[in-house]
Amino acid sequence: FMKKLLLLPFLIPNLVMAELKPLSSNTEDSDAMFIYRTQRCAAFFLAAEWLFEISNKTDIAKSMKNKGIILGNLAYEVAKSKTDTAKITPESNAEGVMRIYNLYINDMQSARASTGNYTDGVVGSDTPFCNSTYDEIASHLNL
Repeated sequence: FMKKLLLLPFLIPNLVMAELKPLSSNTEDSDAMFIYRTQRCAAFFLAAEWLFEISNKTDIAKSMKNKGIILGNLAYEVAKSKTDTAKITPESNAEGVMRIYNLYINDMQSARASTGNYTDGVVGSDTPFCNSTYDEIASHLNL
């Protein structure tokens, strides 16, 4: 388990350089996958912030950004607490989230180009997953 977790900061760049696959297809139950899914949802909400900003819905955008920051911080805290020699830093966590964010932006722009709708790609299929993930975490943290 520890080896898997220590490899996480090195695997994330490789995972996200590939195409995003819907989060619902990821059923592995491990700390490393919890951290990855939390980072993915952090990136999802930050990408949603971008989408609402360009749609001039600034209040919703601000809410999306807050959710993204909360999940990004949670991913870092969990990763830090699960390793004795924490290889993950706030910077490497943020870099991982931003790599995924860029893939979501690309996914949304590709969907818009092919169907006219930003949410027809992976971002659309990840919406219910990330919303329920955030709601569950928020209830545990009393947010």
